[in-house]
Amino acid sequence: MKRIFCLFLVLLLCFSISGCSSAKKSESEGTTTTEALTEAGSTEKKMISVTLSVNCQTAVDAKNEIAMEIAPDGNLLAKTSFETAEGDTILDLLKKTDLILDISQSSYGSYVAGIQSLGQGDAGTMSGWLYFVNGESPQVAASAYILADGDQVEFVYTCDGGNDVGR
Repeated sequence: MKRIFCLFLVLLLCFSISGCSSAKKSESEGTTTTEALTEAGSTEKKMISVTLSVNCQTAVDAKNEIAMEIAPDGNLLAKTSFETAEGDTILDLLKKTDLILDISQSSYGSYVAGIQSLGQGDAGTMSGWLYFVNGESPQVAASAYILADGDQVEFVYTCDGGNDVGR
């Protein structure tokens, strides 16, 4: 009886070791498969091309001291092409620049309150930053607008609630 019990334990031990070896092999194969997928780029986002410009010409024309100091010609960023990930927002795009941003929160999302120290209210009670995409003014926060390939984004400073930006 003792021999049968020992034989049973040996067999049990062999099966246990064999099972662990198979599990390790499966885990290893799974890791290799995952790494292969990652290396193949299946998890990478598609890139899109967009343009961005940032202009405070209205504030320069109004002789705003801040605007004249930071952008005497009215351009903080001339029209520039950017590659960005599909699914990125206007705010993600703006953060790719070297511009100093003042981002504020609202119940609608994050919006741009200031760029390069020129902020809302600096050129009158109706002044601040607006943005346009392909010539249209989206009625959502910069953090909520998802970019599409070919979008042309313009940030413009208004001194008169948008009435002075020619749109």
